[in-house]
Amino acid sequence: MEAFAAAVGPATTIVPLLNGMRHLDVLAARFGPATVLGGQCLISAALNDKREIVHFNDISAFSFGELDGTMSERVMAIDQALEGARFGNRGSANILLEMWEKWAFLATLVGSTCLRQP
Repeated sequence: MEAFAAAVGPATTIVPLLNGMRHLDVLAARFGPATVLGGQCLISAALNDKREIVHFNDISAFSFGELDGTMSERVMAIDQALEGARFGNRGSANILLEMWEKWAFLATLVGSTCLRQP
């Protein structure tokens, strides 16, 4: 947060794309709850041995929205600005639910991965 704090002003919107949920409270406490949107990015990628990004499939999606579930003007403006991008993007009236669903999926995946380790 220190790296970008000086760039945050009264008209700034922060759309974090982090796995988990805790960061929403931390950002809201630092910059104010009206500054923070929920956001998630769905992509399956990793770095190979050459530190190049490798995509494992063609799925890529980005959703974002107000934490109170409203479809605000800023959400619609971001959605419009991203129109035509080469990934699925959309404003969401259910971003918290979508973020919790992703978190539950990842937590289950991590648990099963740990059980499979020798």
